[in-house]
Amino acid sequence: IGIEPLPDLIAVQIAAESISGDYLIGQTYRFDASFRLDRDEVINDPFDLVFLVNGEELQRTRSTETLNPGDTRSFTFEHAFNSEGENTVQFVVDPEDEIDESTTENNTVSTTIQIRRGNLVVSPNPFTPNSDGYNDQVDFDFSQLGTASNPTVRIFSFNGRLVHTLQNISSGSISWNGRDSSGN
Repeated sequence: IGIEPLPDLIAVQIAAESISGDYLIGQTYRFDASFRLDRDEVINDPFDLVFLVNGEELQRTRSTETLNPGDTRSFTFEHAFNSEGENTVQFVVDPEDEIDESTTENNTVSTTIQIRRGNLVVSPNPFTPNSDGYNDQVDFDFSQLGTASNPTVRIFSFNGRLVHTLQNISSGSISWNGRDSSGN
């Protein structure tokens, strides 16, 4: 009596999308993951695919399509991180072992990314609001910070007096011309 070889679902890769290579708090990142079916068996039975961040399940997808030997499938997951530090993102194929496989040791892939707080960018520094046409306004760019949806910028003099408040900022940056709230 011959023994039929079992299929093998293999989690192939998981990759995080970041144009700059930095991962910042509050920004949403896309993770692309893939798996393939090895061996000469067709799988017709459904099974789950799971994305986890630091061990917490954040997305579960049910695969119900027929898989032929050598087939590769890709999946996408998006997530925004709310705190700094190291984070492990995992992609697990068939976590409940619904498919009888030759091994389940290759059903998980993971990647570790470092989340950091972004920077407030102020330019030019210094700025000179003297109406000479050069560096007459200052730009505050807080788009890298990622946490504030509608921040407020308060500008103080050297002696601590509030000079101006910039509010209702929704674009991620704002400019100031150096004038106080009265226009002086």
